[in-house]
Amino acid sequence: MSCSVERYDRRHRPPGLLIETEQPLEIGTRVSCSFYLPGRQQIRSACEVVREKNQPAGYDDKTNRYGIRFLDLRPEEKAALDAFIVEKTAERRVS
Repeated sequence: MSCSVERYDRRHRPPGLLIETEQPLEIGTRVSCSFYLPGRQQIRSACEVVREKNQPAGYDDKTNRYGIRFLDLRPEEKAALDAFIVEKTAERRVS
């Protein structure tokens, strides 16, 4: 399965991602995630689908959107994700 990451959410514990994929998934499905943060380390974690997001108005493709939570994120991976999000949030405020 390939997917794209739309958003990282660190407000919820454990943190997770909003992903898009053409493959339909059910709540409770476990998936393996692996991705690289720009200029940083690779992040790998088992994840669980916890929410299905409806497509925004105007979407007419077959893309499915899901909220997933990390199940075994190591502390250094979580720290790298948090640092990346803080950096990106600061960039958006400046723009």
